[in-house]
Amino acid sequence: MQLGNFITNAEVARIFALENEQRELRFALLPLAHYEAGVNPDEAQIKAWYEAHASDYLTTESVHLQYADLKLESVAGSLPLDAAELQSWYEKTRIATRWLSSATHAIY
Repeated sequence: MQLGNFITNAEVARIFALENEQRELRFALLPLAHYEAGVNPDEAQIKAWYEAHASDYLTTESVHLQYADLKLESVAGSLPLDAAELQSWYEKTRIATRWLSSATHAIY
């Protein structure tokens, strides 16, 4: 998409919020040497513990999907456009795109 022709104000606000989001983080360092002394499990103990806790390592597979199915045939038929409107839009977009392209190159 050029010039954000297909982005809503709500989407812009959400993107801005995500890009500028800040989190507070706290952590503690736990020295391994304090905990590993005297711990020496053998393979059988490790396997037994894993088998007893196998469900802790499994999660159900899930997908959250959102999409819009836009087909040219269905959308184009519902848009009342004439050649003059299309030409006008093209000229405005072409000029704006050139300007944006130049500005982008100047920034980077």
